[in-house]
Parts: sequence; C-alpha cells; structure tokens
Amino acid sequence: MRATALALLASALVVGTDATAQESDADSLEWRWRTFGPAEYAVTGGALGVAVTALVLAPDERSRSQRRIGLDENVRDSLRLDDRSARLRARQASDYLMFSSLAYPYVADSFFNAGIYRRSPQTAAQLALVATEVYAVTLMGQTVVKVTVGRERPLARECGRSLDADTGQCASKNRYQSFFSGHTSMTFAAAGVTCMNHAYVPLHGGGAAEAVPCASLLLAASATGALRIMGDKHFFTDVVAGAGWGLGVGLTLPWLLHYRHSRPSEGETTSRVQWQLLPSLLGAQVVGTF
Repeated sequence: MRATALALLASALVVGTDATAQESDADSLEWRWRTFGPAEYAVTGGALGVAVTALVLAPDERSRSQRRIGLDENVRDSLRLDDRSARLRARQASDYLMFSSLAYPYVADSFFNAGIYRRSPQTAAQLALVATEVYAVTLMGQTVVKVTVGRERPLARECGRSLDADTGQCASKNRYQSFFSGHTSMTFAAAGVTCMNHAYVPLHGGGAAEAVPCASLLLAASATGALRIMGDKHFFTDVVAGAGWGLGVGLTLPWLLHYRHSRPSEGETTSRVQWQLLPSLLGAQVVGTF
C-alpha cells in the first residue's frame, strides 16, 4: 500500500516531465485566475477555527443516534473483515491512501510540476493555497457534523467483548464520531481539487494527460471509503455522505472562488483540446472545446 501511495505522487512527475520536454517554448506557467485574497484567507482561517473548536467542545456522552439502517447492516456484513488483524491493516491502508492523496496537490502539482518543471512560483503558491482552502472547509463540515450527530461507530459493538472497554476506541469521544467518514471526505476533497486544478491549469501540457491525476485520486478515494468499512470504522452511509461532501467542496470551491474568474491572455491556448470541469447538480460535468 505504501507503494501505491508513492505511485500516486510519481505518476505526476512522469507525465510532467514528458509535458515539459514537449513544450520547451512554454517553461513558465501563468496563473490566469483570481488569486488568494483577504476573503479567501478569512474562509480558510475561519473554517479551521470552527473545526478545532468543534473537536474541543465535542460532548463526551452516549450516542444520540443508535438507530440501525438495514442497508448499513447488509454492507457491513458483506465487507467487514472477520479477522481483527486484517481490520487493523485495512485501517492502516486507508491512512496511507488519505495522507498520500492529501499530499498530492502540494508535492506533485504545486512543488514539482508548477514550481520546478514549469518554473512558476506564483502558480505553485496559488495551487497550494487553493488545496488548503478546500481541506479547511471540508474538515470544518465533517467535524461539525460528527460532533453534532454523535453516531456510534460500528466497532463499538465489540467493546467489552473482543475490544477492551477501556481502550481509546471504546472510552473516548471518537467512539461517537462515525457520521460521516473523515478519511473519505478528505480523500475525495483531494481528488476534487486535483480534478479542478488539472481541468483549468495545464500542469501536464493540457489535453488528455490532465485526466490521469484526477482519475487516480478518485480511485484512491473510493478505495479509502471501502477500506473504512472493511476495517469496521464506518458504515456505508458514513462513507457515502463523506464522499459527497468532500467531492462537492473539492469541485465547487475552487471554481466558485477562483476558476470562474478567468483572465486568459489574448490569443493564448493551453492545448489543441481544452476541457473544463464544472460543478453541477449531479456532481460534475465536463465541457470540451476543440
């Protein structure tokens, strides 16, 4: 699984190197959209502040939502791993996927592709800031919902049985923070912002190559959600809600605050085939210009 995490980052470097070699006349990468300003910094800082406050003030009490949903029970019976050590490995694998996905916009897109290969420090900085903004809002939403709903995790059924009742999983506030899945929401947020960045910024030279990081991170996010169920940390509805929230923020926020305010240079094109990813009521839609 560590190899998978490294592969997610390495794929951008390979494509980025090829794009640079093919476009020797376009070493720099111009940022042609709204830059981070006071409003964006306020959104990011405020969201992080709310998230931290919600975690600190989270009630330490019994779940207020213990009603069982048939669909959740059926999916849990099908995907939950029987062996405890296997469940632990599934949780660890989901950790690796989440952290590698969160790192991708910073390490691959901002630092290597924009900063080093395309030699555009402004674009590198803006990409990193946009990702931070998306992560902060995603974290705020999932944290507030977690502590408000107070849903008990599926693994809590093992407390006092296969799990020691005094362990952190059973005796801490985290026991009642199942809805919705933070791992899933954050990895889908990383996928969403990566898709938007590559839809508008020709980090790999434009064209079909820009879809590779988007598809890779969406696959990693889906795997993360499945692993959370397999590890008995979340129910199916926790994962679905987390995916919807994270992907929604990742797709919508960059477009709303930055990419819809485009300032293209006169006569400049990024590729023979230009495509845009726009948020829609059903998730997202791709619009191509030939």
